[in-house]
Amino acid sequence: MARKGGAASAAEPTGESAPAARRTGRGALAVAARTGLAPPAARREPASGTELAPPPLTSFEKAMAASFGEEAPRAAASLGWVKTPQQDRSRKTLERILDATEEIIRERGVEAVTIPEVARVARSSVGSFYARFPDKATLLHTLHERACEQSIATAEVALEAGRWGHLGTEALICLFVDFAVRLFRERQPIMLAFSAALSTDPGFAARRARTAAALARSLQALLLARRAEIHHPDPPEAIAMSLRVVTATLEQRNSLELGGPEVAIADEKLIAELSRMVVLYLGLSPAPPAA
Repeated sequence: MARKGGAASAAEPTGESAPAARRTGRGALAVAARTGLAPPAARREPASGTELAPPPLTSFEKAMAASFGEEAPRAAASLGWVKTPQQDRSRKTLERILDATEEIIRERGVEAVTIPEVARVARSSVGSFYARFPDKATLLHTLHERACEQSIATAEVALEAGRWGHLGTEALICLFVDFAVRLFRERQPIMLAFSAALSTDPGFAARRARTAAALARSLQALLLARRAEIHHPDPPEAIAMSLRVVTATLEQRNSLELGGPEVAIADEKLIAELSRMVVLYLGLSPAPPAA
């Protein structure tokens, strides 16, 4: 499936010994997941040739480096949202209208989505709009359907097993939790708009259910290839349940943050705790001793 701005694997460190690569690659798992680039060992000031130190690590990056050591630099493959390929002229006009609607929601909220404004931002016309949509409700349904298709396409790309054979299972889970947290953060306005405008519609619920089932199948296919490492008595169910817990937590976070900073939780803490929860639930490492 074609994708815009698709993921590409960053190169392994070259021209240095393995220990040096490990020393300079600390925190690469989090850096790669956040930026899509392997962090350089060092940079040189163009004018003087002076070697500059890498930027300081965040607390989460330090925790990842401490947990995974030399595994971390190997998780340099970038992950990103996959967009539906555009085809003929009519399809491109449709995509412009949907992109314009999403842009308006991100910047001003779903209340600002009016047919004349969508046509203006899409560099189209009201006539072109009505040639494709009878009303705003149908527009939002179509936008949600596209978002579900893109979610499935993103999962197919991100969870393709051949990309992750070099990475340990625990590190892999942390990488994808990090990706999910960032993705829910980035798409928060769109997700909240769908919930507000479509929550009582049966089609909305049915599309969400189909998407959730497809994501669970993709995640199961990836992790069940490592079944020997999972000590939960029912690995397929445990993987599906883990996905439910992560997505439900992130949906709740998106909603609760509207209530103010006192209920907010930092992304780094959320990533660390959700990763720990999934790892222990799947039985990848022993549970901590009771207090």
